[in-house]
Amino acid sequence: MERGRFARAMFERRERKTGKRRLSTAHLISRIFPYELTADSSPLDAARTHIEDGYGVVILYNHFSKSDHIRAAAVVVDEIEALRARRILSPVALHHYGTPVKLLGRYGRIELQPVVTDDTRERFKEKSKELPSREEAVEEAKKYKNIAREVLSEGGMIAIAPQIGRRKTLGKPEGKVLRRFLEGYDSNRVVFLFVGLGIPELTDYGQEDIKGYNVRKSFSVKFGRPMTRIQLEVEAGVRRINIDEMVFDQLAKVVPPEYASAGRASQT
Repeated sequence: MERGRFARAMFERRERKTGKRRLSTAHLISRIFPYELTADSSPLDAARTHIEDGYGVVILYNHFSKSDHIRAAAVVVDEIEALRARRILSPVALHHYGTPVKLLGRYGRIELQPVVTDDTRERFKEKSKELPSREEAVEEAKKYKNIAREVLSEGGMIAIAPQIGRRKTLGKPEGKVLRRFLEGYDSNRVVFLFVGLGIPELTDYGQEDIKGYNVRKSFSVKFGRPMTRIQLEVEAGVRRINIDEMVFDQLAKVVPPEYASAGRASQT
């Protein structure tokens, strides 16, 4: 009994330490990459209910700049206390997987998994660098999927940018991102949280100067109605669309109108 209490006390101590470190990391990131929440807080309240009940969290966000994944994850950790001590996994494009990103991940106790994206292929080609083989890229993708499922089953959080690379408009699904991820994953204890990122007063997201990290530039952040896996699949079935199309429709409701473009046109 005594040994059990000691082990529990050590576990709780580690959780508190992780939570404090995550919060300080999120605060640091918000100073470098400031943000302002828009609209009401009810989506966050609904998400908290599922998270406190042990649901795994998938944050889905739009992607137009290099700092989007950092901002999206930091905002969620900043706003939802229950996630601060949970496992957090984030994919990182291989060409961004350098010392600064690794240090940030290590300090914030965020598990980073390098992946090969379209931007990675372009960047490596420009620099005449050799890409990992197709077999190696496939293995890394499988590794990320397996770790992500493990994190979700433990009530942790993963981040996914369903556009598969930076885009100047939301557009439409170009692949089976969510469908492939969920294939073979049986748990329904997953909640999807939609995060719309934008830059106030910006009308053209194709501008070259906003594709970078946008240090010190404030972003707008809008959360959409969170959906459990069952809700997502049922509503997609009722509308006779696949879940990737459903995700884009939900994102079209929270991204700036100037960015939504084709995505908003598909809403009902």
